[in-house]
Amino acid sequence: MNTVLALTRAEFAVFFRDKAAAVFTFLFPILFIIIFGFLLGDVDEADPAAVGVLLSEESAAVVAAGEALGLRVLEFETSPSWSEAVIEQRVDFGAALEGGELRFIFNAGRAQENFAFEATARSLSSSIALAEQGGVSLIVAGRRTAGIAEQASWMRQTLPGILAFTVLSAGLFAVSGHLTAMKERKLLDRMVVTPMRPTSLLLAIVVVRLAVILLSTLLTISIARLLFGVAFDIDWARYLLFVGASTLGTMALGTVIAMVVRRASSAAQVANILAILMMFLAGIYFPSEILPGALRTVSRLLPLTYMAEAMRYVMGVSGLPQWQFWAISSGFLGVGLIMLPVLARYVVRAERG
Repeated sequence: MNTVLALTRAEFAVFFRDKAAAVFTFLFPILFIIIFGFLLGDVDEADPAAVGVLLSEESAAVVAAGEALGLRVLEFETSPSWSEAVIEQRVDFGAALEGGELRFIFNAGRAQENFAFEATARSLSSSIALAEQGGVSLIVAGRRTAGIAEQASWMRQTLPGILAFTVLSAGLFAVSGHLTAMKERKLLDRMVVTPMRPTSLLLAIVVVRLAVILLSTLLTISIARLLFGVAFDIDWARYLLFVGASTLGTMALGTVIAMVVRRASSAAQVANILAILMMFLAGIYFPSEILPGALRTVSRLLPLTYMAEAMRYVMGVSGLPQWQFWAISSGFLGVGLIMLPVLARYVVRAERG
């Protein structure tokens, strides 16, 4: 026990001496939420989409459907003025219902925004078709969300994913950065001749990483609440369990990288590339549903995707079947426990000769 305590104190000192690791772990998530929180803080209060409706004998159905969906509806008498309004961005897209055919036009110069406008157009089309087929009254009482009825702001949706990425990075670099550097610098050669067991060093590293991750995530959540008033209904028992399990699981992934890439600098670079790729493909900053089909398949294979889903669940942002949460947590914990002996043998044990 004294050995573990001494190693834990030493690991704390080593971690905070590494300015790059400390800055990345603590300041990266904080700077991200501050910068993007102020830039995108009003994204959920944006003006509704504006649809330009070309007047015709049947256009009243389009106007009624658009107003029922909460869109801003502008009417145009001629086709040229209707098209010009879309080109000049006075409206976001145009809709025309003539002879039973519903047509939409979009501004080709707004490629990034057209994805959202096309989705709105599909909703408009469905609403018109439903009203015509069943005589349904086009009345929308208000916005509804299925599942957890809290405000689904951009910050609430994104922050749990950022915290999941923090856990991933800390676990990966604990092995593929820190331990491989110790091995490359022959620091473990000195330890191997002492009575210290490899598991003692591993335990000290796990304790330090867990403490650092918990401190970093709690600090980030507190700043988000202080600056932007974002509140979370956190299940602390499951939160702590998941953070511990996922830390062990990501350390296992770092072990695989360290076994394949022997040089510390190369292992750290590989881990960094993998972390960044996962960050963009795992639905952290934008929904993975907007990705092409092949990339959506890749996204479902990434551990960070499931870490983000479980983190949103324990923070009360989105629902998740309980069996799925326990499956994710058990999977990370199981992989971590299985790989610990491998880590002790292939990474912690110093190379002789």
